[in-house]
Amino acid sequence: MSSPTTLYDLIGILACYVYLLHSIELSAIYPFGDGKGIEVGVGYGWAKVRKHEYVSYHFDLFSLYFGIRKNRHLFKVSGILSKSIKEAVGDTIQYFRGKGMGVKVCYVYHLHRFFSVELTGGSIGYRWYQEDLEYNIKLSLWGVGVCIGYTFNLPGGVR
Repeated sequence: MSSPTTLYDLIGILACYVYLLHSIELSAIYPFGDGKGIEVGVGYGWAKVRKHEYVSYHFDLFSLYFGIRKNRHLFKVSGILSKSIKEAVGDTIQYFRGKGMGVKVCYVYHLHRFFSVELTGGSIGYRWYQEDLEYNIKLSLWGVGVCIGYTFNLPGGVR
């Protein structure tokens, strides 16, 4: 890859490394008092990763996580499983069988009762299979992200 010569080239190179991730999580907090607690949860997410202008990968992700909470701060570690992938090449979509797993580490700061900012880093290794190839293809994806979250707080539990 050559070095960027204009601001437009630099923005284009950075945009190739940006992917869209959507997720929903369900969790429960076991409080210890004084704003401390343990949070456990499950999640489902889907991601679109652009390889270049005409090729993108689509993943379905399932996660199980464990976190430690202190007042507005939450540190959590997630195990990620991925079981399906499709590759879009131009206007054609090809489906592949495959599986993958990875880990994600997150720091969450709750700005308000309903809003939070999250800094995330993680990695997933993915292996997919094509019947017409004699070998498997392996993808390794690393990522760092900043997210804004919305939380629905449901009443209940033991007080």
